[in-house]
Amino acid sequence: MLNLKISFIIPVRNEEENIQDCINSIKKSISENYEIIVVNDNSEDRTHEIISKMNDIKVVNVQNKPNFAVGKNYALYLGYLNSDGQILIFLDADVRVTKETIKETLKLLKNYDVVSFSPKQITKTIWEFSIQPIIFKFLEYLYPYSKSIALNGQFIAIKREVYEDIGTHKVLLSEILEDVKLAKLLHQKGYKIYFNKSDKIYCRMYKTLKDIINGWSKNLFLLADKKVLNLFRPILRIFLILIIWIFLIFLSILKSKYIIAFIFFIFSNLEFYFYFREYKGYNLFFAIIGLFLFFVIALRSIYWFRFKRSIIWRGREYPLN
Repeated sequence: MLNLKISFIIPVRNEEENIQDCINSIKKSISENYEIIVVNDNSEDRTHEIISKMNDIKVVNVQNKPNFAVGKNYALYLGYLNSDGQILIFLDADVRVTKETIKETLKLLKNYDVVSFSPKQITKTIWEFSIQPIIFKFLEYLYPYSKSIALNGQFIAIKREVYEDIGTHKVLLSEILEDVKLAKLLHQKGYKIYFNKSDKIYCRMYKTLKDIINGWSKNLFLLADKKVLNLFRPILRIFLILIIWIFLIFLSILKSKYIIAFIFFIFSNLEFYFYFREYKGYNLFFAIIGLFLFFVIALRSIYWFRFKRSIIWRGREYPLN
């Protein structure tokens, strides 16, 4: 595996805040026998200016995208057409890899046909820190790492011959959840998939409340297989825990049992702290905000898929057939 050339393919649209750091993380992680292909999907910010100044990457500009094609999928397909590596690594611009990421990926590809990691999520605002842990608990429930047939489109490494055998992203152009569909195609063909979370790869998905709501609204109901029960069942435990603790705290206050109320408050925070132990400092306060945001996003996602019949992302509207 060490002698095989790796093609890193990064689709970008308005990624001026991310692309430089993403590319730098790749360069620090690997020293030879690789190429970086950045596919610019008509960015309206400084993305093109930034990547055009780099001499050691290959820039592909999207032109004449079919109307039915999702921007990211078409960009990945064009990236593949302009690559020559035996290993293809598709990653988002907001992802940061490490030497350990590449080393572990190549090691796993000796026994698997495709490797996908769910990155450690970086959260810097109250909105990110409140909702992201709940979203990823939701995803772990629906797509348990040890059992599910799934991939995370933020980082997918696949052998070229395998990718070509399933038809490349050419057969996925109109898919909103292209990573889940890709996993199903690979499974149908009998290929071995490795999918797990990793603390050796990092990602900050969304930086603003608006982006959080829009980003997850386009995916959430689809991730739940467009079933309302699947959408809310995974977070039922979190919701019940929250309601019970709030009830006990307020009941104690109403009865002037302030010390007991304080004890309940401490224990409720400890429970959320340990339940979301990967996110240090998560507590009752963040859970309240996070669950509220989850319900807002869930209802919005249902509306988009059931009634509006279209989603909006990156300034584009995609009809849902």
